Amino acid sequence: MPWYLAVSLKGGYAGNILITTNISRYFTSWVHQKPFYYYLVNLPGNFLPWTLYLPGALFLLFSEKEPEERKKLLFPAVWALSLFVFFSLSRAKRSEYILPVFPALALLMGCFFDASIDRWKTSHPWRRGIVWPTYTLLFLLLVAALGLPIYCSIKSPDWLFTVIPFSIIIVAMVIVLFILFRKERVFFQLVALGFLITMMTVYAAGPIVLRANPYNSTKSFCERVKEKVAQGTTVKMYGYYRPAYPFYTERFVEKTDSPETLLQWFSSGETQYVVMQKRDYVNIKDLFPVKLDIVDEWDGYRNMVLVSNRAEN
Repeated sequence: MPWYLAVSLKGGYAGNILITTNISRYFTSWVHQKPFYYYLVNLPGNFLPWTLYLPGALFLLFSEKEPEERKKLLFPAVWALSLFVFFSLSRAKRSEYILPVFPALALLMGCFFDASIDRWKTSHPWRRGIVWPTYTLLFLLLVAALGLPIYCSIKSPDWLFTVIPFSIIIVAMVIVLFILFRKERVFFQLVALGFLITMMTVYAAGPIVLRANPYNSTKSFCERVKEKVAQGTTVKMYGYYRPAYPFYTERFVEKTDSPETLLQWFSSGETQYVVMQKRDYVNIKDLFPVKLDIVDEWDGYRNMVLVSNRAEN
């Protein structure tokens, strides 16, 4: 709220963000429109590997005979279900919108693992609730660890030496998990599984992200745009916009979807630089009475170009 007040006092766009982006988008979204069942498909993948344990956990937890035990689960259950339904009814859906559901599911999973460990030797259903998902998980991890280098050697050989350490980490931890599980050290097995997830995340956020960043991140392209566009000058964008562009270029951005406005920019008599997708440049370059040249481009997943009405050497 202080941020909204601050930008409003400075003539900012707090009203646009609060009303248009947050409230109006819930009912009449113009971007990220997804069907109502989107999170039914999206959430299980994002909650891995705990998704494998979730169905059995919910069944066993809510089949408790003791009312007091079920009552303890009411808060996280209502928390998860209400938010899931709320965001499923929204017209705009993205995977990050549903993140507030995860802590509630984590509480339910914690209750399940705690109860399973306590009843490990006395209740076969609670035991199977961990045994079957764990064997499934170990199998999937082993397949992924062995299959990833093979896939890279065929599709992207230059990635092979980046993913091999990742596969070694997974195989080593799968062996440790299997040994702990066979010895019925369930608590330590869960701790080791958490450690494996941490190691995978750290490696993915390190070498893998660094390797993929030039392709996925607009940073390097934006830094080159910043060199072209003088400080204090507005960066212009046509047909495509992401917040990363004003952030990395450190310039205000003016965006249009109108070819007429684009023509006005290029016909102003001043040197103009406009960022757009390469496919849009191909579609409009021969239709304009002014000559347009690509002065820089980024062959990332969006294939962006910096276009100018002044040729540069």
